[in-house]
Amino acid sequence: MKLGDYNEGWLRNQRPGVLAVKIVGAVLALSLVICGAGWVFGWFKAASDVVGPDNVQKQWEFAYEYDRSLTAVANNWCTAKKAEDAATGDAKDQRVTQRIAQENLYASRKAQYDAALANAFKAGLVAPPDVPRVAPTLQEKVQSLRLEC
Repeated sequence: MKLGDYNEGWLRNQRPGVLAVKIVGAVLALSLVICGAGWVFGWFKAASDVVGPDNVQKQWEFAYEYDRSLTAVANNWCTAKKAEDAATGDAKDQRVTQRIAQENLYASRKAQYDAALANAFKAGLVAPPDVPRVAPTLQEKVQSLRLEC
């Protein structure tokens, strides 16, 4: 008996329905193995994407940009506060509105900054070490800049 004879005999002895079930089962098992491997390697890819140079550069740019933006908004708020304190009459109402707009802008940017630095898939793992992990409040920022408002 040759090796090929054994295989031909096995195939001839299979009933068509049983053979079809075995083939479908083998295809499903192979699909599950391939899908499982893809899922596992997908997590490795996600990890390498987070710490990869493109993401690190992007997140450092974001962190520095938003840190500088918070400083600019704090300076604008201080200017608006001084103008509000100096204004009278209808002009005072306008200055109050401008000050509140700066407060809202600061709060919005602070929320975006905090969310990005808390997210491990964004800047959470790769943020620059010299920016705060949580953005300071507007009052804390004004105090840290030593602005006289």
